[in-house]
Amino acid sequence: MLGLTRLRSAIRVRTSMGHSAAVAMSSMPLDSPCPVKANTDCTESGVHCVKTCTRVRQMCQSCPVNDWKEFGSYLRDCRLQAGLTIDQVASSVGLSSSLVGKVERGERVCQRSTARALEDLYGTSGALLDRWTRTQARSNDPTWSRQATECEPKASDIKQFHAMLLPGVLQTAAYARATFHDGRPGEDMESVISARCSRLAALTATLSFVVPEHVLRTRVGGAQVMSEQLNHIVKLIEAERIVLQVLPAETPTLAGLAGHFRLFSFKDRLPMAYAEHVSGGVLIDDPSELHRLGVLWGTLTAFAYDPSRSTEMIREAEREYRLAEEQLQPTLR
Repeated sequence: MLGLTRLRSAIRVRTSMGHSAAVAMSSMPLDSPCPVKANTDCTESGVHCVKTCTRVRQMCQSCPVNDWKEFGSYLRDCRLQAGLTIDQVASSVGLSSSLVGKVERGERVCQRSTARALEDLYGTSGALLDRWTRTQARSNDPTWSRQATECEPKASDIKQFHAMLLPGVLQTAAYARATFHDGRPGEDMESVISARCSRLAALTATLSFVVPEHVLRTRVGGAQVMSEQLNHIVKLIEAERIVLQVLPAETPTLAGLAGHFRLFSFKDRLPMAYAEHVSGGVLIDDPSELHRLGVLWGTLTAFAYDPSRSTEMIREAEREYRLAEEQLQPTLR
């Protein structure tokens, strides 16, 4: 194992914090102090640290490179179970043996057309394509975002504030599609959208949200998209799946300017938080920072409308969007 001094030197040499540094860090015990300077970005693994981060190794191992290595290993197992050689597979699917080998080693991304051909060849009854879809979704999703989404299924309580949009876990496909259309134009984001919209079903945590009033009034994707989105949220509230409070537009507190963040509580580990910024995010386990965000959350909920009044506001906004869409329809005929 690298000594801490040597490891720091290795990291300083690779100032871009590429995958090699992440691999070096993965040899450290999880309870070792993080050698990365606070707020330094691991551009390939998506790691951001605040003071002492004991979870760096786990985060480094979540990079997209490892996703395709795992998928490639799965393809190799399928090939061996089918009793085929790499040359035989390459001939069957119309690829070079070298490329098939690189896909199995995770050195090349497997294209959907190749996954379909391998699905037919190995006869996995849809399992291979399903695994490809999930791998593709994970590799497309920004790794800094995945740090938080991977915490979600393990949490017992999640509190989230988003200053500009409805939180991703609550978004409908149409709403998410509209945000990606403007935020990441030209990219095929369908697999990411599918993964985002399926996150809620995997959560067992108590879910609480605060959103500013203007988020309800911001047309994302048009009146119909907003009507369907707000109706979806109302149904979640009525089913007691979530608690959502609306922060009034005319509020005396400036706490809503602090930015987007999530607080995670667990039954079997210490709490964590995740704060987002324009180009990434920060995973936080420092007690003083957690306390500060907890106080901030308390301020937001104190100044927000109570859940009952907030729900009525959402219903009212949904009706307005629905009426606007109905009035628009005759002009389109």
